[in-house]
Order: sequence, then C-alpha cells, then structure tokens
Amino acid sequence: MEVFYLNQIKIDFEGLCKATEEMKKLRKDFDVNYNFYYDETNNARVFKIKNGQLNAHKDKDFVLGGIVLEEEKVNEVESSFYQLREKLKIQQNLKEVKLNNLCPKGSDFLNCIHSKKIRDLLQWLIDNNIYIHFTMLDHLYYSIADIIASLRDDTPFNDNDDFKTMLYYFVYLNTDAFIKILDTYNYPDVGRKQSESFYNEVVNFILKTNNDFNVVNDWKVLLYFFIKHNLYMEPTYLENNNKKNDKTLIDEYYLLYFKRTKRFDKGFHFFDEERNVQMKIDEMKKEIDEKGSEFDKELFANTNYQFLDSKDNILIQLSDIVVGILGKLFEFTKNIPIDFIYDPKFIISNYYSFDEYHQKGWELLVNLIRKSVEKNEAFVYMSSNKLLRAKFNKLIGYKYEPFIIQNNNSVHYYI
Repeated sequence: MEVFYLNQIKIDFEGLCKATEEMKKLRKDFDVNYNFYYDETNNARVFKIKNGQLNAHKDKDFVLGGIVLEEEKVNEVESSFYQLREKLKIQQNLKEVKLNNLCPKGSDFLNCIHSKKIRDLLQWLIDNNIYIHFTMLDHLYYSIADIIASLRDDTPFNDNDDFKTMLYYFVYLNTDAFIKILDTYNYPDVGRKQSESFYNEVVNFILKTNNDFNVVNDWKVLLYFFIKHNLYMEPTYLENNNKKNDKTLIDEYYLLYFKRTKRFDKGFHFFDEERNVQMKIDEMKKEIDEKGSEFDKELFANTNYQFLDSKDNILIQLSDIVVGILGKLFEFTKNIPIDFIYDPKFIISNYYSFDEYHQKGWELLVNLIRKSVEKNEAFVYMSSNKLLRAKFNKLIGYKYEPFIIQNNNSVHYYI
C-alpha cells in the first residue's frame, strides 16, 4: 500500500510538471495578433431538465468558432471567397451563405463530407492557409461534472476528469434513467439533506447499467469506492443553487464568448449577433465597473470584440459553415465505438464503408483541423470527457491520452 501511494505521488508530480511545461508553451501562443471570426451551432441557450427530460439532444454539443486570419490577409480572403462562390454555384442574389447551401438541410456528417461543395470549400481553406478555431462544450458532460467535483476538489493532484469520464460513460449509456434521478432530487440544487441519498442512487444506477466493454467493470468498482469514500463531504456544488431551482443545467454560454476575448487578448474577435449573449456580457461588465476591484476593471476594460450581422460579413458566414461541420463531426465522433481508441486495427473508413468521396472529404477535414492545431494548439478547446478527446485526437492523428486500459486484469492510468 505504501508503494502504491509513493508511486501515485510520483505520477501526480510528474503530471503536474508536464502540465506546467505544456502551459508555458501554450501561453506564448495566446499572444497572437489575429482576427477571430465566430458563429455557433447547437446553442440551447438554456440547457435544462424539462418534464423529466433534457430539453436538447445529448449528442448536440455547443460549438463556438470559425476561421482565424492574420489581419493583413482579410481583404485577400474576402476577394478569393467571391471567386469560390462562383465555383460552388451559389446564387448571386443570396445575401448570406450558410451550411445548408452546401449540403442539404438535415444532412448527417457523412452526407456532409460526401458533398462536392463541402470538399471544394475545405480544399479552398487549406489552399489559402486559412486556419480554424473552436470552443466545444459537451452539454451532458458539463451538466454532470459537479457530481464528481462536489466529492473532491479539482486540483493538479486530483485528476477528477477520470472519474467524471467514467460517470459520463454510464450516464450516456442510459441517459433517460439518470435524468429521472436528477429530476427527482431537483438537481443541481440537491441540498445537503438529500446528498447521501442522491449519491447512493447514483451508485446503484452505475452498478445496474449494462455494458459490453470489459474494462468498464473496473470503472464501476473505481467509481463505487470513490463515491462511498467521499460520500460525507459537503456537496459544494449541489446546494444553494436557488437560482437554478427550475433545474437549469447550463445557462452561461456568454462566458464562452467572453473567455475567448480574454484568452486571446491581443487579437480581435468578430461574433455573429446573439442578443442574449451581448446583454449578459454588458450586464457583467457593468457589475464589474460598479463593484469590481481595480484589477478587474483594468482586465475588463479592453473591448477587443464586436458583434456583427452575419449578412454583412462573409467571414462570419464562412464560420457558420465551419462550426456546422464541426458540430456534425462531434456528433459523429460520439457514436464511434469505444474500441476505436484501443484497437489499432479499427479503421474508420472500413467501419463506415467510405466511398472515394467520403474518403476525400474526410482527409480534407482532418488535414484542416490538424493544420490548425499544429499552427496553434490554443485554437482548439474542448470541455468534454476524456474518451471523446481521445477519439477526436486519434481521428486527426494527434497525440492523445488513451485514458484507462486493461491489461492482465489490472487497470492502468496514463497521465
């Protein structure tokens, strides 16, 4: 037992050092002076439990992003896009180009990348050295993360993402049953009196959930002991949520917009008009002006963003297409079998029977994403479970953590 703890301390320290070094590299990248253009997809505006169900589909993840350019390239790209419109045979009198002008409305991801117009657009983005950027928020994962965070603080020495991912896996398999538990306990405002009963219900749910992946049985054991060991902790994030007594799970989308402007504070950010977001940001800034510290006032003084009508900005229109494709990609990725992460023989194109057009569209999209990530890792941010991140990174041929794998009936962590 003593050896285990010493090894765990060593792993935690090495993980912390590694994370620190990675952050040092990334901090340099936040100083870039680029123009960022944005649109969003799958914006539920308020993600909540309504009539015992989620008010939006669990696979429809919020994506905010688009294209990113050096300022001196803007005019060149705008001119080139007008030429691309002719190649794509987009009607001249159409004021706003959207994703459904390039692939039929309601198309899934595979139909989308099969479209010649989408393939031509992706090729054009690559040929013109245009990068993409995005923030992705997994609605379901983000909504249940506080169940784990309330049991143990998130710190560099506590990798709660592992337990959050394990919980998410079971919830995803049987979402309707789990939402009924949340509904019964008025989640996220569970309260201290109901906390023990709530967590016992969560444990029972996990143990009863069927699965077809061997390592998941170990996850059940790990979650069981983790929850039982921390059961009597104060449920930090599950009480005093009176403002969320309507079972609201997410309503802070505006913070994702604002965080991008602060994260890339040397750049300028052009958002598609979203009145609710604009209003929330204005309210937040007003409160800082009235009650904030001098440091906060100085931090929030820089207005390096603008909301524009997308009809008047073709680069925001391009961003609409980009995030639309990304939204479909994440929905597709979620449904890729978990074996994909662990089985080196699992080939996407074979599993989904790609034809030559699927293959070409797939390769173009992967190349575009990888090219953007290699340009600047900070262009991409995902608030999601580790399994989805591992799938995504493996899809684009990028470094990834395999999360937890089984070998000789034991569980190994890779940090």
